[in-house]
Amino acid sequence: MRSEMRELREMVSLSLMQQQSASDRLKGVTWTGQLDRPSGEVVSALLDALMHDPNVNVRLATIDALERFASREDVRRATIQAVERQPSPLVQIALIDYMVKTNQRESATTLRRLAQDQQVDSAVRARAAWGVLQLG
Repeated sequence: MRSEMRELREMVSLSLMQQQSASDRLKGVTWTGQLDRPSGEVVSALLDALMHDPNVNVRLATIDALERFASREDVRRATIQAVERQPSPLVQIALIDYMVKTNQRESATTLRRLAQDQQVDSAVRARAAWGVLQLG
């Protein structure tokens, strides 16, 4: 029965994350926090939302949801890639904070590059420089 409940919660989370409504997708991301042992499919859906969701609030919530998977190599790689590809400075700053909080030392090169890129928003450049200092 527990297995069936877990599968049902996963199914609901995944279904919500595919809806048209941003508020439904946000609910889906939030639901993933209720899963004891989410499958790789759930983690993949979260990474997809981080990279492609059109709504900034959904992407921000996804960063919070991914924190519990910070030790996974695929999550670490994806968040490093995402910080450079994000169109939203707010999401970029949240990703930098995430990298510092989860001690992603391998992100230092990317953060240095962001800090020096004059095309990048000045607040993002400053936060990236701060992140490099924090990560050592």
